[in-house]
Amino acid sequence: MEEEQILVIVSVYNTEKYLDQCIQSILKQTYHNLELILVDDGSTDRSLAICTRYQQQDSRVRVFHQANQGVSKARNYGMDVAAGDLITFVDSDDYVMPNYLEELITALESTGSQIAISDFQSYKGNGQLLVHMPDHEVSQRTFTPREWFGFAYTNKNDFFQLIYTVLWGKLFQQEAFNQIYCPENTQIDDEFTTWKTYLQASKIVYLDDEDYIYRLNQDGLSHRKNQEDIRPLRSLEEEITFLHILGYDPQLPLLRINQRYRISIKASSEPAQGFFTRIVFFNGQGDEINRLEFHNLEKAFTFPEGAVHYEVSLVNTGCTSLQFKRLEICPAKLPRSVHNDLWFHKPVNPDSDQPVNIVVMHDPKRVKKTWETVGKMLNGLPLQIVSVGWQYDGDLAEAIVHWIEQKNQLYAHLISTSADLDKVLRKVHQASPKTRLLLTEASQDDKLHIDYEIYASRDIPEWSTANLVDPDWITITHAINGLWGGVKVK
Repeated sequence: MEEEQILVIVSVYNTEKYLDQCIQSILKQTYHNLELILVDDGSTDRSLAICTRYQQQDSRVRVFHQANQGVSKARNYGMDVAAGDLITFVDSDDYVMPNYLEELITALESTGSQIAISDFQSYKGNGQLLVHMPDHEVSQRTFTPREWFGFAYTNKNDFFQLIYTVLWGKLFQQEAFNQIYCPENTQIDDEFTTWKTYLQASKIVYLDDEDYIYRLNQDGLSHRKNQEDIRPLRSLEEEITFLHILGYDPQLPLLRINQRYRISIKASSEPAQGFFTRIVFFNGQGDEINRLEFHNLEKAFTFPEGAVHYEVSLVNTGCTSLQFKRLEICPAKLPRSVHNDLWFHKPVNPDSDQPVNIVVMHDPKRVKKTWETVGKMLNGLPLQIVSVGWQYDGDLAEAIVHWIEQKNQLYAHLISTSADLDKVLRKVHQASPKTRLLLTEASQDDKLHIDYEIYASRDIPEWSTANLVDPDWITITHAINGLWGGVKVK
């Protein structure tokens, strides 16, 4: 089987001091099928001559030259001339270890991912390497985009935040850059670009192999005094607005006129109160009819008469850095515990003497509500809904087992609403074998040999909004009643 070609794009500007080491480290890779694209961005030193020399020595090297227009323009040019399915970026003052590309493509292919991400070491000069020892134990781990953003937003390690943000240290399938280019109106393009590629992937694999060497160049962007150049607030605003709690669409939940709600924002800034939150309400013609502005991270409000939609934005008032975790809107009557990453809802039909039905569901972290009608659909059977936010980083199976033991519900019925929650509830059943399972699908590698039921799960919109997706309660309640309730729902 022929190896796939990897296109290595290097934007070059006045790095003659480091360029030889960078280029040689790429050409000496153990993975040989590569093309090195060097884009000189109007260098005034010997950088272009160095690039040209390597082009004459190795047929895998292609050199392009442009007037000085910035790293974004150079990277975009490199992607335009690249013809292949795999792309990686290396900064011209950095270098890579000999097995860097081989490790990345092996991880990419073995996991079926579209993006492979390597950890890195920092080079301080004089032969000193600063090794990143992560506080998470991951040699190789595969994420969905939702899981990757959750992992990133809860990881406070500065090394990790850098690798999350930059374009280098990664191997991309070309499809990850579908309609994505580096913005050419900013000095730093990574922060505006990299997170968008994650949304194009179905799988992302992260390796702790520290095969990319990041040079701590005192003249580089990472040492600029103006932190706005490193992580521009405009890019944070763009990312937050787009992700808004990771349903992968920026819409907020529809709200009802004259109903009271509470908005909760989990964020911190330097300096404190370096931003405020603005909610603007619009009528059917798109005219603004009201607005709220507040510095507090929590605010109760009434959805005004005449409003049909609204927008939420974070407004910079001198903020130089922002750590944003999430934004949530819920009915004001719900307790504040509703904002927890793991939330056990108010029990439905708690006085029943039947085993409790525990429904575990993903929480999109946009809105919380209760399901008053579900209790009636269950013909009086007890129900406990468990919402799991994508930010939750605890042991979910262990938390559910603890609740079962604490509430003395050893004969509980465990109902899953997705394939990944199937796996969690299998673990719960192992720890609490008297429970019964209702799963969304059979597992081909299920070695537990347990007796469980399968139902067809399909997502349907609830509460008059397509972007707030609940489990298929009709299917679930039919299954519960038919299997365990003794009564079929007509």
